[in-house]
Formats: sequence, C-alpha cells, structure tokens
Amino acid sequence: MKRKVLVVAPHRKTRGGITSVINSHEKSACWEKWNCVWIGTYVDRNALLKIVFFLQGLIIFLLKLPGTKIVHIHFSESTSAARKYIFIWISKLFNIPVIVHFHSFSAETTISGKRKDLYKKIFNKADAIIVLSNYWKKQVEEIVIKPEKIKVIYNPCPVAKQKSDLEKQKTILFAGTLNERKGYSDLIKAFSKIAVQFPEWKIVFAGNGEIELASKLSNSLNISNNVVFKGWISGIEKETLFYTSSIFCLPSYAEGFPMAVLDAWAFGLP
Repeated sequence: MKRKVLVVAPHRKTRGGITSVINSHEKSACWEKWNCVWIGTYVDRNALLKIVFFLQGLIIFLLKLPGTKIVHIHFSESTSAARKYIFIWISKLFNIPVIVHFHSFSAETTISGKRKDLYKKIFNKADAIIVLSNYWKKQVEEIVIKPEKIKVIYNPCPVAKQKSDLEKQKTILFAGTLNERKGYSDLIKAFSKIAVQFPEWKIVFAGNGEIELASKLSNSLNISNNVVFKGWISGIEKETLFYTSSIFCLPSYAEGFPMAVLDAWAFGLP
C-alpha cells in the first residue's frame, strides 16, 4: 500500500458523468492496488458551498501530497479547468507526475474557446493526457507539443445482472441533466406528435436541471399525463428504471462519451 494516487475530481456526491466514471474506477482492483484517494473539489450546490468545498479539497490535497506517486486530475469545462490548474501547478512544483483526464463535450467551449490558452498550459504541463475517443485525441493533438502523451481510454461500461422478474413498461427513458444541450425539449415535442396514437406510452426523465421548463412545455403540448419527472436518481431506483423501460433516448447535441448510454447498453436497453 505504499503507492498512492491522488484522484482530484468532483465530490463523490456530485451528480454527473465524471462522478459515475470515478465510481466505476473505485470498484476496480486498480483502485486498491494503487492506494487511490478521491479528493473532491467541487459540489453542485450554491456558490458559497462551492467555495467551501474547493478550499476543503485543496487543504486535503496538500495534506495528502507527501508520499504521493501520481496525481490524476479529472476536468472538463473552463471553470473546472481553472480550478484544476492550481492542483497541477502545485503537483509540478513538487515534481509529482500528473495525469489529466479530459471529459469535455464541446471543443468550442474548451480547447477552441475563450480559455484555449489555459487548456494549452494544462495539456503541456501534464505528463500524460487521457481523452475519451479518437475524435478528442485528434483535437488535443493540435495544441500539444508532445502528442505522444495522449492516450484514448473509453469510459467504463458498468456490468448489470439481467432480472427476469421485472416486466417491461411502455416507457421511453431519458437519463441526464435537463438542459438545452441534452435536447430534452426536442424529445417532448417529437413525442407530442405521436402521443394520440400511443396514449399508453410515457417519457420518463431521470435527472435534475430545467424540470419546471420541461413540465410547462409538456403541459402546453397537452401531454403532461405522458411525461414523468423523477429528478436525479441512483442505486436500486435507477436500476429498476433501466430494467423496466423499453427505449432509451438521449437526443443530445454534444457529448464526450456519455455514461448514460453505457448504462443503457449494460441493461440491454435499446
């Protein structure tokens, strides 16, 4: 247990794909073998709590740094990159190797956006860069001095045991944050065009975000009885919903490598 990896990422109670990825890593044999320590630096709460969690994470990071062999940093959009750059700078100050794990869904908001110089600094300071697909490898290669540092590692697909005692329901499942990028409004509008033909079917939204706006939209299209909002779910409730749904739909405009789709694959959900 001498080896130690500090995994700098969102807090384990934060909702989102990065947290799901690290949860999967934590269940693997590598986590214990390398004596990994999860350090949360972000939480999806109000501004004050975000600051408190960041400072708390920074203090824990500094206390854990002695004896650390590798720092593994997960980040995505520009605010996340700005926070994580502090941890990268400190790690390099102590000559500790840094792996950066890039989870972005849009080049326009990250490496080609207003903060592109920040991303160049992060990638060029890192000893190794992990991206989620060959598309992202090609994108990052354009701004990295040593492209051989880039490795493609796909997000892990969870393992789900099939259950024969749960019946399929006539539901279309959407799992993820309800926002413009995820295209939830397109799904509601599209379903409204066929709702009269399929009155027994429902769309189930599992996720936080613009629930009030989505509810108003479904009301205006007279399909409120066919739309269910579950909010953010996890554990047995999430498993049951994936088992019992008939179709999975994520009409997203941009993704990195969505864990929700991998969940659907694991549960055999079309």
